[in-house]
Amino acid sequence: MTKGINMALSFKKKKRLMIVLVFAVLACSLIGALANKKYSLVQQVKGEVDEQLSIQENGAARYLAKLIASDAILAYFSHQLSDALQKNELALLLDPSNSAARARLISIKNELKSRIDESYARGVANYQSMHYSMAIQDWESCLTLIANRSDEQYKKIEGYIALTAAKKEGDI
Repeated sequence: MTKGINMALSFKKKKRLMIVLVFAVLACSLIGALANKKYSLVQQVKGEVDEQLSIQENGAARYLAKLIASDAILAYFSHQLSDALQKNELALLLDPSNSAARARLISIKNELKSRIDESYARGVANYQSMHYSMAIQDWESCLTLIANRSDEQYKKIEGYIALTAAKKEGDI
């Protein structure tokens, strides 16, 4: 009989131990779930903070782009087309959604191209008429209108100027 009682007690102890283990596993799972929830909550808050910072940065970039674009307008009306072009490009870099700056940029590029073509054609006409000094002046005015010194057209015109200068001096 005592053996049966001992077995029954032993069974109760095992049952209690099993219950304790089950509760321990549940507790660990719950702690893990809470930790994951905390982690996801932290990630969510971090995302919201990043979004607010991004909005503030974009707001600052847009404001700066508007200032630069207004400066570009002043440069345009002061007939400083190369400067106006560079400032509009910078404004668009800061705020690609600035449609006014985009429209001005297209207008400025077209006007610059027209002025460059006119000066270039005058230079060719002066060169053909053997007015080498005037041709050089016309081509030099082209160079002041071309913003990018590595531009192929810029290098070509520099070559014409050097060739014409040499011809003017009688070296060719």
